[in-house]
Amino acid sequence: MTTTPSMLQHFCESTDDYNRLLQEASLENYYSLIQGNTFESDWFSISEPVATLLVQANQNKTPMEVLKQSSVIQQFATECDAMIQKVRGGKEGHVFIRLSTLSPKDAVCHLPGFKEYTKRVYEEQILLKEGRYKDLFGPSFSYGTPMNRWLYSMFVASIQFLKIQSSDEILTLLVKSARAQQELEELISKESSYRKSDKPLNLIVRKWYHFDMATEFRCFFHNKKWTAMTSYAPMLWFPEISLQKQQIESLIRKFFESDTFQSIAATLPQKHFIVDVMLLPRKDTQESNIGKMPLEYNHENYQVKIIELNAFAEFAGACLFDWAKAYDNGILTGKNEFEFRTVTEEPRFASHILQKDFKILVESLVKESQ
Repeated sequence: MTTTPSMLQHFCESTDDYNRLLQEASLENYYSLIQGNTFESDWFSISEPVATLLVQANQNKTPMEVLKQSSVIQQFATECDAMIQKVRGGKEGHVFIRLSTLSPKDAVCHLPGFKEYTKRVYEEQILLKEGRYKDLFGPSFSYGTPMNRWLYSMFVASIQFLKIQSSDEILTLLVKSARAQQELEELISKESSYRKSDKPLNLIVRKWYHFDMATEFRCFFHNKKWTAMTSYAPMLWFPEISLQKQQIESLIRKFFESDTFQSIAATLPQKHFIVDVMLLPRKDTQESNIGKMPLEYNHENYQVKIIELNAFAEFAGACLFDWAKAYDNGILTGKNEFEFRTVTEEPRFASHILQKDFKILVESLVKESQ
């Protein structure tokens, strides 16, 4: 049966729906269910005094050494450092952070050395990975135009730039991220949704693992049935994903059909949900340079890790699907057959959908390389 426009199913039709769906998809609500299949995580709430000082630091361009003179910020920093140690299990390593509702990933463009690091990623990781895939699939394997190569390099660099070890780095991200600032401002506003709902804005600390963003996928579940999967980054072309599409689907399907995941799905209160997963190199193949990670996506080389759950609703990005298209809506809601979509050719005008700072950066990198 094919879905027609009049039969489109909607999941978020009011502000109440939006707030409810967002709350259901907060990591804090389901972490205990997925704990053994995701990154070690913990969190604590951000107080209004801390949020106020972080917002003021952004607005006034307060130097970090001045911000850290505040006893309120000093206490917050102590909590951050303790949480980092707890999540790392007292061992060496990195973590990454997010707030209850979003990550401060946009801050990387404003961090010193990011552009130069992106160039290093291009030379030391992307070109190395491409060369190894040429040996596996033949000399025609290529990441395409300079735009696709530099986009890939920039996103890898942005992910790797988010791994941190100290409270100083957390403060920097929260002050420089426009996304984080928006949530902090909401927390302290007179009409704060946090105050109305009596829900905290948490700082979530998660253990860092090395991974390749090419192997991140968004999976849709309707009535707890897996209905669709898509590559997570629709603006990037990873030819190795299409070339190994069947193996990837088989690996992820095996995980979703496992007793472990079936128990998770059965316990979740939501009937419909989105699961973001990644293929994580197994411990004996852990490598920080994506150019040196295993090339073949199979059970021996990779394990499936849950990144997070998201609300099954129109405000959640559908990546290579479209909630508003009748046929796609039918796939997502299980009326049409399961489909796994990957980017099969280099997207045109990919940089045009980027946030302004990232767009300016990648276009400058492309221009400088010509």
